Amino acid sequence: MTDVRSINGINPSDVPVAKVRRIEKPAQPDPVRDRVDISAVATKAAEVAAYTELAKGVSDIRIDLVQQAQARVADGSYLKPEVTREVARKILDSL
Repeated sequence: MTDVRSINGINPSDVPVAKVRRIEKPAQPDPVRDRVDISAVATKAAEVAAYTELAKGVSDIRIDLVQQAQARVADGSYLKPEVTREVARKILDSL
């Protein structure tokens, strides 16, 4: 430990305690708080991404329509000439 004998010729023991001025430390500034601003575009993009993931879990096959088609095949509804012509036309249009 260092013993201070004098500063600029003044001996600390010669200074009356009443003349010693204490310097208070300045108040600490408020701690920095993090902040995040999310734009409307980013919010919408996140919403679209969430719906996209949700849609990936849904089957493209509609069971109700498959069952309806199976019933029509079973009862002969697709064997009518007008239905056969329409099916043939749609097959040719897709080529």
